[in-house]
Amino acid sequence: MTQTLTGRQRAVLDYLVTHIQSTGLPPTIREIGQEMGVSSTNSVFRHLRELERKGFISHNPEKARSIHVVGLQEIARLRDRLRRLPVLGRVAAGKPILAQAEETGRHLDLDETIFGPEAAFALEVQGESMIEAGIQEGDLVIVRPQQTAQDGDIVVALVGDDATVKRFRRRGSEIVLEPENSSMRPLVFAPDSGGFTIEGKVVGVIRRYR
Repeated sequence: MTQTLTGRQRAVLDYLVTHIQSTGLPPTIREIGQEMGVSSTNSVFRHLRELERKGFISHNPEKARSIHVVGLQEIARLRDRLRRLPVLGRVAAGKPILAQAEETGRHLDLDETIFGPEAAFALEVQGESMIEAGIQEGDLVIVRPQQTAQDGDIVVALVGDDATVKRFRRRGSEIVLEPENSSMRPLVFAPDSGGFTIEGKVVGVIRRYR
């Protein structure tokens, strides 16, 4: 089952798994059509044929409730581990920019064993201040919400109303938000200055190659 699914095919497969788990029976063609918002049985059969061709189900169209999901238990275990993380607005890694305060409608479905169950959201990076830490413009940083940090942590911090990704450092009595780009200057704060707040710790990076 290495072939990819379209969004519509994924929705049909998810519905099949959910229905079988909750009722113990596969849905009928009519029930699938109602769930997908289509009245044409031909459209439903087309999706089922593609799922069967790609190895995700077996199906006898001559019999009612004959759909069998291949590897149902494995799929169910994987779904139980999936976390849906919202992808929030672009975050500055260079000049701070205003971080979007609301979700963009984008999301990631990730196995929680990869970044841990406390990872809660992703932010898209803009700028080049963290390139020497391997974080590049366009990367998605995975963030665990927290208000404190240890020396050396990479954090998402709010400076005023702007969000930025930086290395957290303590330097004597000062707190430094340090870029990982030797051509850029750090942001330095006196203790208890109230100049910034920590929104979370970066626990991972996802990169899409274009």
